[in-house]
Amino acid sequence: MRMGRIMRLMQLMENIMLEKPIFNPLVKFYINFVKFVTRLAFFIRKLIYSLFPFLKIILPFPIDIYHSKKWIEINKENYNLELIDIFPSKIIERKEPKCLEKKIHWKFRDELQTKLSATYVFSMPNGRVWGKNAIIITPDGKLLSDVSKQLGSRIIENRIFRRFKLPKLIKTKNVVGVLATDRGDTFFHWFFDVLPRLYLIDYIDLKIDKYIINYSNKLYQDQTLKILGIDKEKIIPSDDNLYLEASILIVPSWINNVSGNMPDWACEFLRKKFLPEIKNYDKSFERIYISRNKATKRKIINEERVFNFLSRYGFKKVFLEDIEFIKQVEIFQSAKIIIAPHGAGLVNLVFCKPKTRVIEIFFPRYINTCYFALSNQINLDYYYLLGEGRPLSKNREDYSIGNNILVDIEKLKLLLKQIECF
Repeated sequence: MRMGRIMRLMQLMENIMLEKPIFNPLVKFYINFVKFVTRLAFFIRKLIYSLFPFLKIILPFPIDIYHSKKWIEINKENYNLELIDIFPSKIIERKEPKCLEKKIHWKFRDELQTKLSATYVFSMPNGRVWGKNAIIITPDGKLLSDVSKQLGSRIIENRIFRRFKLPKLIKTKNVVGVLATDRGDTFFHWFFDVLPRLYLIDYIDLKIDKYIINYSNKLYQDQTLKILGIDKEKIIPSDDNLYLEASILIVPSWINNVSGNMPDWACEFLRKKFLPEIKNYDKSFERIYISRNKATKRKIINEERVFNFLSRYGFKKVFLEDIEFIKQVEIFQSAKIIIAPHGAGLVNLVFCKPKTRVIEIFFPRYINTCYFALSNQINLDYYYLLGEGRPLSKNREDYSIGNNILVDIEKLKLLLKQIECF
């Protein structure tokens, strides 16, 4: 329990530092320090277990790491395993984003070509799951690296290795499907990491009794799960106190090795499931500005001036946190032009009509290309605008994830002319 409290405190510290710009200089040091401590803990434990093998029995811990396909290949006959390959890996080309500069930002240039990873699903009798991020452990105590990822970390930096021991193992006779992922309780990762795994799970011809999900009683979680036919009685919330062995564990791959590079099939899955829920269209939302003024980070500093300018051209201000999920879907399906600072609300771009025009606004030292990737998958007309300040140099890490953004009104006006807004 003490170790669990320490881990929660470390996570809280990281969240605070990422959200408050004043801590930007400390974030890189802190994250690298935590990774170093985790790697050190992993190698110390591995050394101790090699010197004193009996400790593996007294204090079992998943210290051996395998890719799931390799482990299945070795153990297929021993454990009655089934693996189904679904989509092969492929290389995709993306259209360049549009902007005011002569050359596009290097972050976008690096993403003009990318490889989407293969997807698959497998069933594992007596498979085990630990923790909030659903770390997958085999019946013989091996950790499966490809389905136990922690974003931004190598597998030996996974938070499981900061624990002294795992909770008491609970066994169930249920068939359990794993949907939970790292950060799966946040809006973006819920839609583009968690929910599409349900599509992969359905390739296994077994009735699922329970699902392990990053469930935290959020309204959009309840609304989406209801539409997808998952009742609350079927939910096992992922938690660091959870260590479960299922009679059969159904484990889908991640939808892509790199989160934020969503494949076309995942976008199509979301559109097919949620667009039919729309009852009508509202023409008053054809031009929308998404405000982050109620958020804790990435606000537009001069939003009043920005919106006063936009309102002259028929733009409507929208606070997505005040709107239930299906209404958000309706708004984005109705929109023809969308302007927004980078933020999770742009997940809803997946529900837009093709050719919808999008302007995404960034703090110049934090460029995240996930919505550029999304816009390419569903054929949106994507533009970006950098806020005022010094841009990020090539191959430099920067942790300005929470900085607020100052918009140059004249630059915004030029970009609106470019998209033929007036």
